[in-house]
Amino acid sequence: MYIQQGDTLYYPEALPEGLELLNTNVVQEGEATGHAHRLSGDSFQLYQHPKTKEKFLRLVEPTALRHEEHKEIILPPGDYRIGIVREYDHFSEEARKVAD
Repeated sequence: MYIQQGDTLYYPEALPEGLELLNTNVVQEGEATGHAHRLSGDSFQLYQHPKTKEKFLRLVEPTALRHEEHKEIILPPGDYRIGIVREYDHFSEEARKVAD
């Protein structure tokens, strides 16, 4: 099970070891529009894996996630792995991240 806002996915799962703490509330920036998925408040820690650059999130309390083009959602407390929606191009037979 996961939670989705636009092109970002939030998978509830335990945080791996060795993550780097990020000093930002921006979960994901849009490549096409410059808009961003932003966390509200200060009851969260956003992390990044140093090798894969995959992001992870720890929420201490329910936290609002905002984006200029999407409805605000409230993420429940817990740990999350953050993913990006992928689309499959049947003509080129390859998958690519969806650009927001």
